[in-house]
Amino acid sequence: MNRIILIMCGILLFSNCNRFKKDNLEIQVNITEKLSSNKFKQYNGTFYSVRIDLINNTDSVIYFWTLSCSWEDNWLSSTKALYLLGRVCDSNSPILRQIEPGKKFTFNGTIRVKEKLDRTDELKLGFILISKNEMSDGDDLDKILTLKYNKQKDIIWSTPFKIDK
Repeated sequence: MNRIILIMCGILLFSNCNRFKKDNLEIQVNITEKLSSNKFKQYNGTFYSVRIDLINNTDSVIYFWTLSCSWEDNWLSSTKALYLLGRVCDSNSPILRQIEPGKKFTFNGTIRVKEKLDRTDELKLGFILISKNEMSDGDDLDKILTLKYNKQKDIIWSTPFKIDK
């Protein structure tokens, strides 16, 4: 009987080791300025410069995988009216990033708003987290992102933000 209890305790302890609490990683989105649409003639919409901070609220290093150039692939929006605008990449490979305890990792990019937003819309960006141990040499980051997106797994949402400009 004691052996069964020890095994059960071990299983519970081990299963919780790899869990990532969503409040361990905070996401803040800051719209910094409205951009001239002349710069984006090939697209319709309104464009904004954005700063996205991933903040590590733990006492240990957080590691995550993203692509070296098209980091936007890890992100989704709470509405189809807006998304992060990607870029053309000469080189684009998986890269392991890290955030030190109490520090932040910043992404700077462009948000495209395809249609008029309702002022009451609660806008959020979601980050699909791929932890350090979820990928190894030869793995396809895009496949992992797609699987997580389809299962709605390990998506960490930003605090709500507004676009008033």
